[in-house]
Amino acid sequence: MVILPILILFTESMHFIFQYKPVKLFFAFFPKYELILLFVAVLASFAPENNTWIFLLSLYMVYFYLRPSIIIHEIGHVLAAKVVGMEPFRMVIGAGEEIYRWRSFGVVFIINRKIINGHVYSDYGDRRNLKLKTFIYASGGLIMNLIIALSSLVIYFIFSPTSAFLNVCLFALFFTNTLLFIYNIIPKEVPLLGMNTPNDGKTILKSFSLSIEEIEKVGVVKDYMKAFEFYEKKNFLKALEIWTDLFERSDMNSIKINIASCYIKTNDYNKAIEILLSIPRDQKDFEIYKALIFNDLSWAYLLKNDEESLKLAEEYSSLAIQAAPKEQSIIGTRGAVLNESGYLDAGIDLLKNCFSWGDVSSPNLCMAISLAYAHYSKQNFRKGNTYMEFASKNIQHLSDDELHYYELMKGKLEMFKKSEREVG
Repeated sequence: MVILPILILFTESMHFIFQYKPVKLFFAFFPKYELILLFVAVLASFAPENNTWIFLLSLYMVYFYLRPSIIIHEIGHVLAAKVVGMEPFRMVIGAGEEIYRWRSFGVVFIINRKIINGHVYSDYGDRRNLKLKTFIYASGGLIMNLIIALSSLVIYFIFSPTSAFLNVCLFALFFTNTLLFIYNIIPKEVPLLGMNTPNDGKTILKSFSLSIEEIEKVGVVKDYMKAFEFYEKKNFLKALEIWTDLFERSDMNSIKINIASCYIKTNDYNKAIEILLSIPRDQKDFEIYKALIFNDLSWAYLLKNDEESLKLAEEYSSLAIQAAPKEQSIIGTRGAVLNESGYLDAGIDLLKNCFSWGDVSSPNLCMAISLAYAHYSKQNFRKGNTYMEFASKNIQHLSDDELHYYELMKGKLEMFKKSEREVG
């Protein structure tokens, strides 16, 4: 009986501590499970004549160097852009909740909570030597990883350190950067914000055969990202204005999807659905954007809050999760639809594996709202209240469509409470 209040107090204190940005940043670079691995390696080092600790430390250092190596890779793209006369204006590290953002040398640097990838946005400027620019720009990250990998080898063979710890560090640095080099140079498409985008290797190959359509897209990058900055600041009307103007100059499906997203954010669901359904499925780039299109359709139909729309939300969320099963916003929409459709266990299982108490980004808060609804539906009011209180405390992070969802679910939770009181 004494343990339960202590556990509750400990859990609440952890939730509170994880709200602070320095703490979030620390665990972004030093995840809890990896710290446990380091702790075990340190303990193993005290065992006499046991070299297990070297293996465990090597494993930890590989994980540890992965994040700095990703940052080094993206810095390589920034430097390459500057070398060829391009204008890099944004470097994003990681996915999920944004922790820190600052501007240096004309570039906005963003660190997100899950440091598993990165991306650099740059303006090509004029169209001279476009193929060469693209080749060097895409190669910048690979070159940086290769330099670090070779440097660690050179240091090892020249200085031949006798310290086991230094040898482990050099091996891990070499291994991690070599792994990133190989992973990025093999041509393929990788998921980015729900889209299938070409990696460095595929971009290098494409640089030799850029089409007229792809060259035309180059000219709108800066304005496109300017609109995106307004979108991030929740100034959806200004973002809509810029993207609408861009769409008149460059008929791109990516712009069309963003226009639809602005209509969703301003609660004009029918207009958003009309735009998204007008995108032909037989177009070349539909495969790139289909996860975003299906997810936005599902979310818009869900927010319409009627029986017929819920069926369509279920259909499109199923297609979206098949296309991008690891994207947080798509998991959130799918879980919300499953819960609304009565598949509570499936919805809870899907959401709880993606939900994080320290994350106050709007997709994570929407998952908390949906989990609250699901637990209320299962008569688990204590757990439901915990999720709803977390969402309510951070309500300022929600945009209008998410606030609409919050109010819808809040009304249903009140009905559950009223029904419970009447039964009681």
